[in-house]
Amino acid sequence: MQRVMFYCQHVMGIGHLMRSSLIVGGLAREFQVMLVTGGPPVRGFQFPAGVEVMQLPPLEMDEKFSNLHPSDSTLTLAETKALRTNALLRAFDTFQPDALITELFPFGRRQFRWSWCMATNACSVSKRRFPGQAS
Repeated sequence: MQRVMFYCQHVMGIGHLMRSSLIVGGLAREFQVMLVTGGPPVRGFQFPAGVEVMQLPPLEMDEKFSNLHPSDSTLTLAETKALRTNALLRAFDTFQPDALITELFPFGRRQFRWSWCMATNACSVSKRRFPGQAS
């Protein structure tokens, strides 16, 4: 069965998380799916059956959507970014997706460019070939 990794970075509220959850629930009927989330965990939120969920160390935005900060106040932003990068690379290496889908990027969430660019770089060095990826 082909594998799909879906990356959702919600930062305030749960709208993007809910929409992403519905999408991966549909994908899970045909694919093995890993949903990677990067926002604060939502207590009681039910993810679809058959979807593997990976929670990155969460980051949030301030109320003006201008500054990132870790949800864990004991960590610096740099420490949180490093933890997230390592976790995402490990997940990519372990799960070995056939496709990577990012929710909203590159059209939004530009403050997270470092994270998505790192994930797409992991795709480009992967031995797997992705549809539309140059040889």
